[in-house]
Amino acid sequence: MEVIPEIGETDYPGSTLRMKNINMEKIMTKSTWNQNILTFTFDERMDSKNSLEAEKIIDQTINKKSPQKIIFDLKNVTYVASAFLRICITIVKKMGKDSFLIINTQPQIKKIFEISGLEDFFDLT
Repeated sequence: MEVIPEIGETDYPGSTLRMKNINMEKIMTKSTWNQNILTFTFDERMDSKNSLEAEKIIDQTINKKSPQKIIFDLKNVTYVASAFLRICITIVKKMGKDSFLIINTQPQIKKIFEISGLEDFFDLT
């Protein structure tokens, strides 16, 4: 398994991005590449600002790696904004539902997908 090295905000966009939430705490978005599967792990809040910053890294990493499957691991995510839902929708449209999986989804996050009417649009676990 290849872990994509950590980068700073101005370095070449690989896959780890330091982002700041509204409380100016560090939030990490990491990705790992294993057998044509690209897994993104997010920490804490995926509010609008963090989602927009993560989207840039996600797009660049997907374009660089051309994965067959993308996984979002939301194990540590406590909040998602509509901007994050838009990222998920964009990936499904680009990759297809069978090529996108959202794992380790907390109950409060699943509820957001349900309220949005998107629970059947994604493979949530």
